[in-house]
Amino acid sequence: MHKSKQELRWIETSNWKAVFIIINQFICWIGSVNASGRVHCTLLILIFYSRYVLVGALLFRLWEPWDLLEGSYFCFISLSTIGFGDIVPGDKIYNHKSGNLSISFIATAIYLMLGMALIAMCFNLMQEEVIHKTRTCIKTCSNIFSCCTRQQQDS
Repeated sequence: MHKSKQELRWIETSNWKAVFIIINQFICWIGSVNASGRVHCTLLILIFYSRYVLVGALLFRLWEPWDLLEGSYFCFISLSTIGFGDIVPGDKIYNHKSGNLSISFIATAIYLMLGMALIAMCFNLMQEEVIHKTRTCIKTCSNIFSCCTRQQQDS
C-alpha cells in the first residue's frame, strides 16, 4: 500500500494532512493495535475480565444448581460491586453432618475478593490508557492546528 510521490506531496502540502493524521490515530486506537503493532491493554483487560467471569460461572455451575448464564450474571454483578442480591450462593454453606463450613463457601469468598482487587487494577490500567490517549490526541490536535494557523498567517 505504497503511495506515489505525487499523492504524498498532495497530502503534505494540503490541509488534509491534519485529517489523515487524526483518522490514522483513531483507526489505530479503535482497531486495538497501535502504530508499533502492539495490542492495547484495553483489549487484553476485556479478555481477562470475560475469562475471569467465565471461570467463576463454571465454578458456580459445579457448586450451585445454576446454569452458565446465572453463574455469569452472579459473577458480573458481584465483581462490579452492584450486588442486587437476587441470586445468592450458599445453600450448602454449613454441612450439618460434619459440622464444618463448606469449601465452596470459602472458595467463593476468595474468588470474589481476589476478583474485586484484579478488576480494580484493570480499571486503573484502562483509566491510565484513556488519559494517555486523550493527552496524545490533544497534543496532536494542538500541533496540527498550530501548524495550520502558521501556514495561513504566512500566506
